[in-house]
Amino acid sequence: MLQNREIVNSDHRYWFSPYTICKLIHQAGLNVTQLQMCKFLHLGGLREKLKDTFRNAYPLTADTIIVICDKQNSLVEK
Repeated sequence: MLQNREIVNSDHRYWFSPYTICKLIHQAGLNVTQLQMCKFLHLGGLREKLKDTFRNAYPLTADTIIVICDKQNSLVEK
C-alpha cells in the first residue's frame, strides 16, 4: 500500500475490500453482523514485528477479511 502496489495471489479471481465484500453480501440478501481484519500467523523476525505494529495501527492493511452474516428480515412475513 505504501509503495503504491498490491500483492495479489494469482490463484485468486477477486480482490475484496471491506466495502466491496459488504456490498456483495448485502446484495446476496444477508446482513453483516461483524467484520474483522486479520492476518495469518508469521513467525519471528524484526520485519514481522514491524509489520504487526503497522497493522495494529492500520487494521485495513491486513491481508484477510472475516465477515459474519445473518439473513435479512423480509418485510412481508409468511
